[in-house]
Amino acid sequence: MIALRPASKGDAPDLARGLNIAGNGMPLAHWQSLAAPGQDPWQVGQARVSEDSGPNSWTNATVAEVDGCVAGVLIAYDLGGVPDSIGPETPAQFAPLIELENLARNTRHIHVLAVFDAFRRQGVARRLLSSAGHRAGPGEQSIIVDATNRPAVTLYGSCGFEPVARRSARHPDGRLAGHDWTLLRKAGARDQPRIG
Repeated sequence: MIALRPASKGDAPDLARGLNIAGNGMPLAHWQSLAAPGQDPWQVGQARVSEDSGPNSWTNATVAEVDGCVAGVLIAYDLGGVPDSIGPETPAQFAPLIELENLARNTRHIHVLAVFDAFRRQGVARRLLSSAGHRAGPGEQSIIVDATNRPAVTLYGSCGFEPVARRSARHPDGRLAGHDWTLLRKAGARDQPRIG
């Protein structure tokens, strides 16, 4: 049976792990660049999710458990109406994601939805996605997904999310990464143009 609960600071290791899964390894690479000499980059990630505010904060997270074991995590929050700026100091790999988030303003944004390997194909992701929908109420929801992640794209489509924009993923040095990030929206997204 899948049980959901609000995250606590003690869930930082699992939240950091989920954040890295959802970000295709980009978070860990970024934490490596921030780590002090000799510091484990996972400690950097855990410190970030342990903060009491900010998009990656444990306060925005829900944990799914199966038989008392953490099976997956969700981090979702309301994206306000003010776009984030993208400047020369913005890491190249994050710029396309920020562009897409700026197109999702005034939605309940699902920042992280990750299920750990041993618990995949057991309905955990669908259950977490449903909980995000309940918290969103009547408002729109948004999520960004790697366009090559077919199981995720199929799941989100079956739950009413529709693609509205796409950006090419980039490496930290600015080179194209060979895949696209796709912004999906639910509720009201039917008024947005679909992309192929």
